[in-house]
Amino acid sequence: MPKALDTLIDALRAELGHLANGLVGGQLQPAEWHNATLQALADYHAAAYLAGRGLEMLDADGETLVLAQIADQAGYLNRFTDAVEANDLSVAQIAVRAGIYAASLRTTWSRAATWGANLPFYPGDGGTACLMYCGCSWQSRGGGWWWMLGATHEHCDDCRVRADGSPYEG
Repeated sequence: MPKALDTLIDALRAELGHLANGLVGGQLQPAEWHNATLQALADYHAAAYLAGRGLEMLDADGETLVLAQIADQAGYLNRFTDAVEANDLSVAQIAVRAGIYAASLRTTWSRAATWGANLPFYPGDGGTACLMYCGCSWQSRGGGWWWMLGATHEHCDDCRVRADGSPYEG
């Protein structure tokens, strides 16, 4: 993955960790934490789209994509918030689970970076055993799109099948 995406993921993970610390430390009520987390997700998904497309300003396509990604993440966050309010999670579980949301930027960035292609799936879209931890990417070459296995990641069988199925028409 590109360095800009890694930087965004690390920054969002840090912000979500800070918010989780505020929640478990009592500085934030669950509803406040939920809203702040959702806002951070929206901000960082917009930044991932901009970085992926090489744009400086969010366009209508970006707004649509970011809103769809946030709606998807909000469903998970709602269930997370319910578990927090029910005291079903330990402090460690809250910290780990909060950090997981940062990896969702991979899909937004990948969709933006391949804008205009009609690809069947994207890294981190949840359609593989590695879920959002996918280290793969798309590469356009020779008129097709190739699912590229990341050089520094261990790959699940699903990603290997996707790579073996290359090239894909976009």
